Amino acid sequence: MARIPRNNECAVGSNSLPMIFVRGTNFQVGFEMGRLMREHIQSFYANFEPLHQLFLPFLKTDKGQHVYDGYSNVVRDHLPQYFEEIRGISEGSGVPFDQVFAMHIRSELALLLRQGHYETPACTTVFVHRTEAEIVGHNEDNDPDMKAHSYLVSAEILSENGTIVEKFTAFAYPGVLPGNAFSFNHAGVIFTANSESPITVPTDKIPRYVMNRALMAAENPEDVERIVSLEPGLSQGCSLNVIFTKDPNDAIKMRNYELLGSFDQQISTIIDRTAVLRYDPEKPTVEGNGFLYHFNKYERIKVKQNPENIVSSIHRQNRARQLPVPETAHDVLQFLGDTTDADYPVFRTPSMKDGGCTIATALFDLKEMTMAVYRGNPKISSPLLVLPIPKSA
Repeated sequence: MARIPRNNECAVGSNSLPMIFVRGTNFQVGFEMGRLMREHIQSFYANFEPLHQLFLPFLKTDKGQHVYDGYSNVVRDHLPQYFEEIRGISEGSGVPFDQVFAMHIRSELALLLRQGHYETPACTTVFVHRTEAEIVGHNEDNDPDMKAHSYLVSAEILSENGTIVEKFTAFAYPGVLPGNAFSFNHAGVIFTANSESPITVPTDKIPRYVMNRALMAAENPEDVERIVSLEPGLSQGCSLNVIFTKDPNDAIKMRNYELLGSFDQQISTIIDRTAVLRYDPEKPTVEGNGFLYHFNKYERIKVKQNPENIVSSIHRQNRARQLPVPETAHDVLQFLGDTTDADYPVFRTPSMKDGGCTIATALFDLKEMTMAVYRGNPKISSPLLVLPIPKSA
């Protein structure tokens, strides 16, 4: 059951969106994000009830400390640059590191504690791949408390000798690494993600939030394959949507990856890949031929899922099936703003049944090479801003 919503909590931030520009090493970029968004981060952390009522008390137990140490050791040993970025966020914001790291494993903790309702199953993605339109639309759904504290960040990550090693623009949440919402990088690779809810997850593996951050460095399909296959594997899985805007191969350009943490020691991460091919009128009108939807449930990987956490996804998916196949940007925005299902709408506002909130909507137009960001319902509002996507690395 969703928690009791507070009046207008999902409306705060609907008419504004801060954007910051940062440059430096991973630690320096983390520190600047923490410093510049300090008030937002401190306010969010102080008032985020699951952190104080569920996660931190668990992490004080012997079992919880073991789980925490397992995840933190994996990040420090296998992806140390992002461990440093998290450390920078902590120092810049003035929030203790253990709390900041706990927020980076909150998805895993919620499932391990069988308290999945604290992790709002989040996000809807729609692909359109046709000769006349190449569109990806995404509703970024999350806890409503995050809306007023979210922001855009444009970052350049430098090596110790000053060389640019990463450059990206991302929608970010307070006190959390970028990469867990929508983004694009200097190579013109676009990313969105949909959370998933298996019954439980393996520990001593890479937390999803950290894996999503690592993926923003990918410049081509080979990079993505390498990162999603990193040892010791992924803990909580997700649906990863990747668009290689510069790749002329229609079998590669728009891809969805379903990722699942594996308990099999011989398999680090279970990976299922599918492409959204350019529409072919000679082939059946099915998902994958010119369009694709993805919600917050596994469609191709067979795994037992938390039934409570896929109710909204089932409703959103059913609504998609009631509508004509999307062919244009207008069609995508009409769907992402749909509220026909009053209990479980596509464009979400907190209710007694569904605690999710649509924090922002992104519309990527590959013909125009732009990202439009909406804070209100995209069916009835205009974008708050439109940013160019790099046409060359």
